Amino acid sequence: MINVLKQWRRFTLLTVCLLLTLTPTLNAAEKRIDYPLNSAVYQWYGFLDSRNLTKEKQAQYPNVDFQELKDAKVIQGAHHLLSIVPIKQDNKIAEVEVELEFLPKITDTNEVYGYYLIQTLKLDKQSGKILSSKTLTNEKDDFTSKFRSASAPNLIKAFIYQWTQHLDNLSVNQPNSHISWNKHFTANTKFNAEEASTSSLADYFNLLANTKAKTSRRAIRNLNIKPISGTDQFQIDFEYQWSLLNQYDEDELAQLGVNLVVSIENGVVIVHEYKAKYLPPVTDLGAEIRC
Repeated sequence: MINVLKQWRRFTLLTVCLLLTLTPTLNAAEKRIDYPLNSAVYQWYGFLDSRNLTKEKQAQYPNVDFQELKDAKVIQGAHHLLSIVPIKQDNKIAEVEVELEFLPKITDTNEVYGYYLIQTLKLDKQSGKILSSKTLTNEKDDFTSKFRSASAPNLIKAFIYQWTQHLDNLSVNQPNSHISWNKHFTANTKFNAEEASTSSLADYFNLLANTKAKTSRRAIRNLNIKPISGTDQFQIDFEYQWSLLNQYDEDELAQLGVNLVVSIENGVVIVHEYKAKYLPPVTDLGAEIRC
């Protein structure tokens, strides 16, 4: 079991009790993100935003309506997601409703009329592939907006959600064997996980696979994505609030800080630097307990 989590067990049990006493509605009000589902949705819109979708290319997706591209001059744009709401799902298929702002990319101008969209997507839960889409609302704005690209942020969020789910799956010995992480982490990636005993991605995966937890959840907090000036790279910063139920049925909690430097190459997130570290216990009485 991870040593830091063991060392903090007594402290976290006390703080969890205090948290429940001070803010009894916090956990109930918190919205739990479905990481695989959200990853697939962000990946889809990141894909759309990174391609020139000519009529010939659109024809390759017969069950996608592409209503936002109905203007003959628009073959690419920026999908800024506002919300993703699951509608229904079974073991194979998931259906979600996506609320978003679409900004068309038009030659020779950055001032464009945006569109407010509500779309439903059907996905294959195993592969994340979009099976169909239907536009329910497509309203043009009454004013212009400055075009803002969305491809990179969408692809990066898709990666972060997929990566986080993989770490949780490893911690309960259910790895995503179909995912090839070598396309994201290369031989040149500077990798420093929160555990000093790991010196490589393979070491880190092996360590997590021996955690023997019954449940594991890394809740993402304060995700920040910003371009690095003068480069084609992005700086990503966020925190994990990591809670798990260990093999002895004991609740454990830790807080991690994560920093990445990435770029996008042919629609794939490439990690140049990955750094994670345990954060010291912090108490905000009346607000939130962070470990």
